[in-house]
Amino acid sequence: MKEYTFTLDLQPMDYTLKKGHRLGLIILSTDAEYTLRPFKTTNFILNTNESFVEIPVVHDLH
Repeated sequence: MKEYTFTLDLQPMDYTLKKGHRLGLIILSTDAEYTLRPFKTTNFILNTNESFVEIPVVHDLH
Protein backbone atom coordinates (compact mmCIF):
# COMPACT_ATOMS: atom_id res chain seq x y z
CA MET A 1 0.00 0.00 0.00
CA LYS A 2 1.36 3.43 -0.95
CA GLU A 3 0.71 6.47 1.23
CA TYR A 4 -0.08 9.89 -0.25
CA THR A 5 -0.38 13.32 1.36
CA PHE A 6 -2.96 15.79 0.05
CA THR A 7 -3.56 19.42 0.87
CA LEU A 8 -6.91 20.73 -0.36
CA ASP A 9 -7.91 24.37 -0.48
CA LEU A 10 -11.70 24.39 -0.74
CA GLN A 11 -14.06 27.18 -1.72
CA PRO A 12 -15.23 29.10 1.37
CA MET A 13 -18.89 29.05 2.31
CA ASP A 14 -20.47 31.14 5.05
CA TYR A 15 -22.74 29.15 7.31
CA THR A 16 -24.29 29.87 10.70
CA LEU A 17 -24.26 26.79 12.89
CA LYS A 18 -27.09 26.74 15.40
CA LYS A 19 -26.23 26.30 19.07
CA GLY A 20 -25.96 22.62 19.99
CA HIS A 21 -25.59 21.48 16.36
CA ARG A 22 -22.46 19.78 15.02
CA LEU A 23 -20.55 20.07 11.77
CA GLY A 24 -19.71 16.89 9.83
CA LEU A 25 -17.16 16.01 7.17
CA ILE A 26 -17.89 13.53 4.39
CA ILE A 27 -15.06 12.21 2.22
CA LEU A 28 -15.94 10.56 -1.11
CA SER A 29 -13.77 8.85 -3.69
CA THR A 30 -15.67 10.19 -6.73
CA ASP A 31 -18.27 12.74 -7.72
CA ALA A 32 -20.81 10.99 -9.97
CA GLU A 33 -22.16 14.26 -11.41
CA TYR A 34 -18.82 15.63 -12.62
CA THR A 35 -16.45 12.68 -13.13
CA LEU A 36 -16.54 9.37 -14.95
CA ARG A 37 -16.79 6.37 -12.66
CA PRO A 38 -13.99 3.83 -13.10
CA PHE A 39 -14.86 0.24 -13.93
CA LYS A 40 -12.92 -0.87 -10.86
CA THR A 41 -13.98 0.16 -7.33
CA THR A 42 -11.76 2.81 -5.76
CA ASN A 43 -10.87 2.17 -2.13
CA PHE A 44 -8.98 4.37 0.26
CA ILE A 45 -8.05 4.49 3.93
CA LEU A 46 -8.03 7.77 5.84
CA ASN A 47 -5.54 7.93 8.71
CA THR A 48 -7.58 9.96 11.21
CA ASN A 49 -4.63 10.10 13.65
CA GLU A 50 -2.65 12.20 11.17
CA SER A 51 -5.51 14.09 9.48
CA PHE A 52 -6.97 17.44 10.40
CA VAL A 53 -9.36 20.10 9.15
CA GLU A 54 -8.94 23.79 9.91
CA ILE A 55 -12.20 25.74 10.10
CA PRO A 56 -11.94 29.47 10.71
CA VAL A 57 -14.59 30.70 13.15
CA VAL A 58 -15.97 34.23 13.04
CA HIS A 59 -18.22 35.11 15.94
CA ASP A 60 -21.47 36.85 15.09
CA LEU A 61 -21.01 40.59 15.54
CA HIS A 62 -24.76 41.35 15.68
